[in-house]
Amino acid sequence: MRPRRARRSPPRSSRDERGRPQLRQTGRGVVVPDPLRVTVQPTPNENALKFVVNRRMTEGRSQTFTDPSTATSPLARDLLGIPGVRQVFFLNDFITVTREAGVAWEGVVASAETLIRQHLGPAA
Repeated sequence: MRPRRARRSPPRSSRDERGRPQLRQTGRGVVVPDPLRVTVQPTPNENALKFVVNRRMTEGRSQTFTDPSTATSPLARDLLGIPGVRQVFFLNDFITVTREAGVAWEGVVASAETLIRQHLGPAA
């Protein structure tokens, strides 16, 4: 009878201080993180859009930011720097960006998606 080999647990996700996935060494080689996906979804509030990402933004506790000078997240600070953005909200795998009433979404969405990709993407 052959001895049984111990089962290996799957490697845990390794993230840097911004929550970005990092390459990690396993017994079988290097694991490359999934490419970043960003999906923009409407919300019941016409002045807010939800940016769903395939990354964890928080672990069950929400974070709300309204002032770039006191934002503890570099991504939130940069999103609040977009002209017309009033609030940023993180929870689990999404970011909700709230604009000032009357501000056009086109520039906000393009800038927000670019910043999200810069902060959370593997090449960042």
